[in-house]
Amino acid sequence: MKSRILLWGLLLLASCQLSEDVSVTLPPQQPNFVVEAILRPGMPMELMLLESSQLKGVVSRSYVKDAFACFVLGGDTIKLKYQFYTRADDKMTVNYTSKVLLPNSESGRLRLYIRKGGDTLTAEAQFIKPVAIRACAVDGVSVDATVANTFGDDDRFFQLHAYLYLQKKWIGRYSRIYDLRDNRTEELPLHLEVENIPRDSVKVVVWHISRQYYEYIYTCIRSLEAYHDLYTVPTPIKTNIFGGVGVFTVVAEDKRAMRSVYP
Repeated sequence: MKSRILLWGLLLLASCQLSEDVSVTLPPQQPNFVVEAILRPGMPMELMLLESSQLKGVVSRSYVKDAFACFVLGGDTIKLKYQFYTRADDKMTVNYTSKVLLPNSESGRLRLYIRKGGDTLTAEAQFIKPVAIRACAVDGVSVDATVANTFGDDDRFFQLHAYLYLQKKWIGRYSRIYDLRDNRTEELPLHLEVENIPRDSVKVVVWHISRQYYEYIYTCIRSLEAYHDLYTVPTPIKTNIFGGVGVFTVVAEDKRAMRSVYP
């Protein structure tokens, strides 16, 4: 019998259906802090902080209150306050936020510092190169986008999101990650399949992501596969959070919205 824990409801992939499902493998009988701080230029600097544990085979998870959390950018310290809500544009849940917007930059580093009781969590991230969608199409359940290949050989990591709407109501989000380091063509193709459900519009979002973020999501996916398959060797979650589990990263995004009636 497996002793691994699945921590459901991680911020990034909380949706009704995903083409790439994600969970986190955590040690049993021991509380763990889980952090997801995925920053986007021009958007408020914020994060999700959870505590997860297992007691008698039952997973317990709770949003952490009363922690001290801040980002450090250059000589500035951006303090966060506890505020629980779901963002309107991408349906991601956060519980620590600030009014400070992440500046647009292609270089530089940020630091994350969290203190809760006697526990301290730290991480570092760097700014990332912008991404530009050249073409985007939705045909039935297929979503395709191409982006201009202006990236170095070790910088071609992406995530494609598709948000489905019906009568202006959000009905689902689908997501897939890509490692395109071996692709040196002028345009980089991205493709995913969405669910066979009625819709009248789609928002397509492309993220250029860091290698750390890609490896975090990839190992989460492999962990879920191991949970469902007794013969699959468990994959350790790759995290850049010292003192906890999760990811601190900056992403660059480009997006398109279009009318797309289906079926």
